[in-house]
Amino acid sequence: HRPWRARRAEAELRDAPATPAAFQHALIAELAEARPLRDNAFKVDLARRLALDVLGELTERQPARSG
Repeated sequence: HRPWRARRAEAELRDAPATPAAFQHALIAELAEARPLRDNAFKVDLARRLALDVLGELTERQPARSG
């Protein structure tokens, strides 16, 4: 089984600023076609929230780049 790759999110984030709004937009695009099983519907929102949290933490740790 191959790991899942978030190609839509990657495309949305390419050349986009690393902001919560950009992450949210990319994750909405990525998960738009998710079709969870009856008892797993909560996992789509869980995945989105978890990814937003992780991306937010990672961008907070990034050192500022000088111009």
